[in-house]
Amino acid sequence: MQLLELRLKNFGKFSGQRICFHPGVNIISGENEMGKTTIHSFIRGMLFGIIAQRGRAAKNDEYTLREPWENPYYYAGTLKLESGGKVFRIERNFQKRDKSVSLVCETDGEEMSVEHGDLEVLLEGMNEQAFRNTIFITQKSSATDAGLAEELKNYMTNLREAGDAGIYVEAALKSLNEKKKRTQSIISQEEAGNEEQAEQISRRMEYVRQELDSAEREVQERRMKSRELEERWKLAVMQYKKAADAARQQHKESEDVIRDSIGRSRREEAERRAALRKKRRALQLTAAFLSLAAFLGCIFLPSVTGKAAVAAVWLLCMLAGVWYVIRSGGSSQNEEMGADTYREPGPETGRIREPSYGTGTNAAKEAAKLAEGLESLQGERQKMSWGIEHLKAEIAEKKILLGNLEESLEEAHSLKGNLESLKKELEALELADRTIRTVSREGYLTLAEQVEEKASGIIREITEGKYTSISLDENMDVKVNTPDRLLKLSQVSRGTADQMYFAVRMAAGEVFTKGACMPVILDEAFAMYDDRRLFNTLKWLKKSGRQVILFTCHRREEEMMKRI
Repeated sequence: MQLLELRLKNFGKFSGQRICFHPGVNIISGENEMGKTTIHSFIRGMLFGIIAQRGRAAKNDEYTLREPWENPYYYAGTLKLESGGKVFRIERNFQKRDKSVSLVCETDGEEMSVEHGDLEVLLEGMNEQAFRNTIFITQKSSATDAGLAEELKNYMTNLREAGDAGIYVEAALKSLNEKKKRTQSIISQEEAGNEEQAEQISRRMEYVRQELDSAEREVQERRMKSRELEERWKLAVMQYKKAADAARQQHKESEDVIRDSIGRSRREEAERRAALRKKRRALQLTAAFLSLAAFLGCIFLPSVTGKAAVAAVWLLCMLAGVWYVIRSGGSSQNEEMGADTYREPGPETGRIREPSYGTGTNAAKEAAKLAEGLESLQGERQKMSWGIEHLKAEIAEKKILLGNLEESLEEAHSLKGNLESLKKELEALELADRTIRTVSREGYLTLAEQVEEKASGIIREITEGKYTSISLDENMDVKVNTPDRLLKLSQVSRGTADQMYFAVRMAAGEVFTKGACMPVILDEAFAMYDDRRLFNTLKWLKKSGRQVILFTCHRREEEMMKRI
């Protein structure tokens, strides 16, 4: 595989930056703060993505460090690579709220899937941890971490057992360990007193059954009371209807009596008015006759005394008529009102109007009393209905609880019967754990021998035979052989230690990829090398046929490559 082109669309300090690579050694040199480490980080991010941390860790994580200086909401890039004679393009959006990745084969236009492992195939099966510990070296981490030993163990065991990466040793051991813990916990529960647990469940079940029986009996009792209430309700409704009908009938009869009384009153009033009108006409005729007599007497009587007597009599008659009219008390007014404007007695006369069925009669009072009784019965019926529904819900809950307790009791009994089989299962899990660890260790030792052999050849060439071989323990701790003695890395210089780790990384990367030439990406990896060993290292890289992308702030790498 070879990297062809980077496009830093918006990444760190770069915006719209395009960088192309060629086969062999590529050297990107420049002063500090020019962005070399940013480009180095961009390559890893394009291959494996960048995860934003949370909390305090987010302040200095890779995502925050490489956020675009301008427009941080546009955080993206493109990488082109060649593998198997085809050109592929990876496009990523790093923005955590809109993160996305796509993989396209530009040679045939096929859209591929990163989620389904197509990119991992292009990387020869190398995951990010293996990538960081082999062919991708930063200026702060020339040494390998403990993860490389685990990756080697996983890799070799997978290769031996499945022929590919189908079995992941670490995940298998983790799963086995979880199963062992669960099984041991169940056994411990059984041995610590499963019988007591079953007894407690049984007691609880008996208590729930008693509560359930009591609730069901109460429901039956309330249903009986409810039926009695229904009968009382029906009877009361019938009685109320009869009383209401009787009250309405009595009210109707009372209204008929009132109407007859009003008719008689009107007839008597009419007769009184007729008699009054007759008296008034007689009085008018008398007054007219007296007035005429007085008038004639005044004309024909010769003496003044006679005339005065006639006038006095006439005046007395007129006064008597006026007195009679006043005494009759407005009879004329009543007469003028007429029968059409007569009003029935109402509240102003002390008589209270009654509703449709009346309230003043005995039947009406009985109907009102029965209505109050109906309202009271309706309230009792509603309360009884609510109480029954509440008890039904309580019974349903207790039945569910009883079912759960029965399941728990069955589980407790089954645990007791399965104790021996559980112990055998635990033994099998422990055997599987030991077997996988043994196979993993044996595979690691076999793989470590290959890494040691390849790393030893590299270190001999770099140091011109001063150091002859490298040995690795189970944690990938390095020891180095000289013609005279075996040394720990703490006994050699920092530059030599960096060279040892470089040799181990290159050898492990070749083993991981089964000899495939993967690009080597180095960021100030040779700062502690002297000129002679740096020349030998660059010469080995050139001879290896790998694509090398070297970031440096020095000029000596360029000068040495010209000599090479």
